[in-house]
Amino acid sequence: MDLNSLADLYCSQGQYELAEPLFKRSLAISEKVLGPDHVDVATILSGLADLYSRQSQYAKAEILWKRALAIREKAHGPDHIDVATSLNDLAILYHSQNQYTQAEPLYRRSLTICEKALGTDNPFVAASLNNLALLYDAQGQYALASLFFSKHWQSGSRPSGRTTPMLPRASKFWLSSIRKPVEKRLLKNLPNA
Repeated sequence: MDLNSLADLYCSQGQYELAEPLFKRSLAISEKVLGPDHVDVATILSGLADLYSRQSQYAKAEILWKRALAIREKAHGPDHIDVATSLNDLAILYHSQNQYTQAEPLYRRSLTICEKALGTDNPFVAASLNNLALLYDAQGQYALASLFFSKHWQSGSRPSGRTTPMLPRASKFWLSSIRKPVEKRLLKNLPNA
Protein backbone atom coordinates (compact mmCIF):
# COMPACT_ATOMS: atom_id res chain seq x y z
CA MET A 1 0.00 0.00 0.00
CA ASP A 2 1.39 3.43 -0.92
CA LEU A 3 1.51 6.40 1.46
CA ASN A 4 -1.44 8.18 -0.13
CA SER A 5 -3.67 5.09 0.05
CA LEU A 6 -2.75 4.57 3.70
CA ALA A 7 -3.47 8.25 4.40
CA ASP A 8 -6.87 7.89 2.67
CA LEU A 9 -7.62 4.85 4.83
CA TYR A 10 -6.74 6.65 8.05
CA CYS A 11 -8.75 9.68 6.95
CA SER A 12 -11.82 7.56 6.21
CA GLN A 13 -11.50 6.06 9.69
CA GLY A 14 -11.29 9.50 11.30
CA GLN A 15 -7.66 9.00 12.32
CA TYR A 16 -6.63 12.43 11.07
CA GLU A 17 -3.51 12.71 13.20
CA LEU A 18 -2.15 9.62 11.40
CA ALA A 19 -3.40 10.63 7.95
CA GLU A 20 -2.09 14.19 7.75
CA PRO A 21 1.66 13.45 7.99
CA LEU A 22 1.29 10.66 5.44
CA PHE A 23 -0.51 12.95 2.99
CA LYS A 24 2.15 15.61 3.48
CA ARG A 25 5.01 13.14 3.00
CA SER A 26 3.35 11.64 -0.07
CA LEU A 27 2.82 15.14 -1.46
CA ALA A 28 6.44 16.16 -0.89
CA ILE A 29 7.77 13.01 -2.55
CA SER A 30 5.39 13.26 -5.51
CA GLU A 31 6.14 16.93 -6.12
CA LYS A 32 9.87 16.23 -6.05
CA VAL A 33 9.74 13.15 -8.28
CA LEU A 34 6.84 14.01 -10.63
CA GLY A 35 6.77 17.79 -10.45
CA PRO A 36 4.25 20.13 -8.81
CA ASP A 37 1.81 20.04 -11.75
CA HIS A 38 1.44 16.27 -12.14
CA VAL A 39 -2.06 14.78 -11.94
CA ASP A 40 -0.95 12.41 -9.17
CA VAL A 41 -0.09 15.48 -7.11
CA ALA A 42 -3.68 16.68 -7.66
CA THR A 43 -4.97 13.39 -6.25
CA ILE A 44 -2.89 13.80 -3.10
CA LEU A 45 -3.93 17.44 -2.77
CA SER A 46 -7.58 16.36 -2.94
CA GLY A 47 -7.05 13.78 -0.22
CA LEU A 48 -5.38 16.31 2.06
CA ALA A 49 -8.13 18.84 1.30
CA ASP A 50 -10.72 16.23 2.25
CA LEU A 51 -8.93 15.70 5.56
CA TYR A 52 -8.90 19.44 6.28
CA SER A 53 -12.54 19.74 5.30
CA ARG A 54 -13.49 16.97 7.70
CA GLN A 55 -11.70 18.92 10.43
CA SER A 56 -13.53 22.15 9.50
CA GLN A 57 -10.28 23.72 8.29
CA TYR A 58 -12.07 25.10 5.27
CA ALA A 59 -9.55 27.73 4.22
CA LYS A 60 -6.80 25.11 3.96
CA ALA A 61 -9.12 22.73 2.10
CA GLU A 62 -10.18 25.42 -0.36
CA ILE A 63 -6.60 26.29 -1.30
CA LEU A 64 -5.73 22.64 -1.94
CA TRP A 65 -8.88 21.86 -3.93
CA LYS A 66 -8.37 24.94 -6.08
CA ARG A 67 -4.80 23.85 -6.77
CA ALA A 68 -5.94 20.30 -7.62
CA LEU A 69 -8.57 21.76 -9.99
CA ALA A 70 -5.97 23.95 -11.73
CA ILE A 71 -3.62 20.99 -12.19
CA ARG A 72 -6.37 18.80 -13.64
CA GLU A 73 -7.63 21.52 -15.99
CA LYS A 74 -4.09 22.13 -17.25
CA ALA A 75 -3.36 18.42 -17.68
CA HIS A 76 -6.70 17.23 -19.10
CA GLY A 77 -8.49 20.29 -20.40
CA PRO A 78 -11.68 21.87 -19.02
CA ASP A 79 -14.10 19.04 -19.88
CA HIS A 80 -12.45 15.98 -18.31
CA ILE A 81 -14.23 13.87 -15.70
CA ASP A 82 -11.41 14.46 -13.19
CA VAL A 83 -12.07 18.20 -13.56
CA ALA A 84 -15.74 17.49 -12.78
CA THR A 85 -14.68 15.67 -9.60
CA SER A 86 -12.56 18.63 -8.49
CA LEU A 87 -15.40 21.04 -9.24
CA ASN A 88 -17.79 18.90 -7.23
CA ASP A 89 -15.40 18.69 -4.26
CA LEU A 90 -14.98 22.46 -4.21
CA ALA A 91 -18.74 22.98 -4.59
CA ILE A 92 -19.45 20.69 -1.64
CA LEU A 93 -16.96 22.68 0.43
CA TYR A 94 -18.77 25.94 -0.37
CA HIS A 95 -22.18 24.32 0.08
CA SER A 96 -21.22 23.04 3.54
CA GLN A 97 -20.37 26.63 4.52
CA ASN A 98 -23.64 28.01 3.10
CA GLN A 99 -21.77 29.79 0.31
CA TYR A 100 -24.44 28.87 -2.20
CA THR A 101 -23.60 31.42 -4.89
CA GLN A 102 -20.08 30.00 -5.08
CA ALA A 103 -21.25 26.38 -5.03
CA GLU A 104 -23.98 26.54 -7.69
CA PRO A 105 -21.86 27.31 -10.80
CA LEU A 106 -19.36 24.64 -9.78
CA TYR A 107 -22.10 22.03 -9.34
CA ARG A 108 -23.63 23.01 -12.68
CA ARG A 109 -20.31 22.86 -14.53
CA SER A 110 -19.55 19.48 -12.94
CA LEU A 111 -22.98 18.20 -14.03
CA THR A 112 -22.44 19.43 -17.61
CA ILE A 113 -19.07 17.71 -17.83
CA CYS A 114 -20.45 14.47 -16.36
CA GLU A 115 -23.42 14.39 -18.74
CA LYS A 116 -21.19 15.08 -21.73
CA ALA A 117 -18.54 12.53 -20.75
CA LEU A 118 -20.72 9.79 -19.27
CA GLY A 119 -24.24 10.23 -20.60
CA THR A 120 -27.32 10.89 -18.53
CA ASP A 121 -27.74 7.38 -17.10
CA ASN A 122 -24.71 7.33 -14.85
CA PRO A 123 -24.23 7.33 -11.06
CA PHE A 124 -21.95 10.38 -11.22
CA VAL A 125 -24.62 12.31 -13.12
CA ALA A 126 -27.20 11.17 -10.58
CA ALA A 127 -24.97 12.38 -7.75
CA SER A 128 -24.48 15.75 -9.46
CA LEU A 129 -28.23 16.16 -9.86
CA ASN A 130 -28.74 15.23 -6.22
CA ASN A 131 -26.14 17.79 -5.13
CA LEU A 132 -27.98 20.52 -7.00
CA ALA A 133 -31.27 19.41 -5.43
CA LEU A 134 -29.71 19.65 -1.97
CA LEU A 135 -28.27 23.08 -2.77
CA TYR A 136 -31.61 24.44 -3.93
CA ASP A 137 -33.39 22.90 -0.96
CA ALA A 138 -30.93 24.58 1.43
CA GLN A 139 -31.80 27.91 -0.19
CA GLY A 140 -35.53 27.32 0.08
CA GLN A 141 -35.91 26.98 -3.69
CA TYR A 142 -38.13 23.94 -3.34
CA ALA A 143 -39.45 23.84 -6.91
CA LEU A 144 -35.90 23.67 -8.29
CA ALA A 145 -34.90 21.20 -5.59
CA SER A 146 -37.80 18.92 -6.53
CA LEU A 147 -36.97 19.22 -10.22
CA PHE A 148 -33.33 18.23 -9.76
CA PHE A 149 -34.13 15.55 -7.23
CA SER A 150 -36.68 14.10 -9.63
CA LYS A 151 -34.07 14.08 -12.41
CA HIS A 152 -31.62 12.47 -9.99
CA TRP A 153 -34.14 9.79 -9.11
CA GLN A 154 -34.73 9.03 -12.80
CA SER A 155 -31.04 8.82 -13.70
CA GLY A 156 -28.47 6.19 -12.84
CA SER A 157 -28.48 2.48 -13.58
CA ARG A 158 -31.48 0.65 -14.97
CA PRO A 159 -30.56 -2.99 -14.46
CA SER A 160 -33.80 -4.64 -15.53
CA GLY A 161 -35.29 -2.06 -17.85
CA ARG A 162 -36.93 -0.14 -15.03
CA THR A 163 -35.70 2.89 -13.17
CA THR A 164 -33.98 1.92 -9.96
CA PRO A 165 -33.73 4.55 -7.24
CA MET A 166 -30.13 5.35 -6.71
CA LEU A 167 -28.53 7.45 -4.00
CA PRO A 168 -24.79 7.42 -4.76
CA ARG A 169 -22.18 9.21 -2.71
CA ALA A 170 -21.02 12.28 -4.61
CA SER A 171 -17.73 12.62 -2.84
CA LYS A 172 -15.59 11.20 -0.06
CA PHE A 173 -17.11 13.87 2.11
CA TRP A 174 -20.88 13.70 1.62
CA LEU A 175 -23.40 16.04 3.11
CA SER A 176 -24.85 13.18 5.14
CA SER A 177 -26.09 15.36 7.94
CA ILE A 178 -28.71 16.97 5.66
CA ARG A 179 -29.21 14.38 2.95
CA LYS A 180 -31.79 12.06 4.51
CA PRO A 181 -34.23 14.70 5.84
CA VAL A 182 -34.12 16.56 2.54
CA GLU A 183 -34.62 13.39 0.47
CA LYS A 184 -37.56 12.37 2.66
CA ARG A 185 -39.26 15.75 2.18
CA LEU A 186 -38.55 15.83 -1.55
CA LEU A 187 -39.72 12.25 -2.10
CA LYS A 188 -43.16 13.23 -0.88
CA ASN A 189 -43.45 15.53 -3.91
CA LEU A 190 -42.42 12.92 -6.50
CA PRO A 191 -45.04 11.06 -8.49
CA ASN A 192 -45.07 7.29 -7.89
CA ALA A 193 -42.41 7.48 -5.20
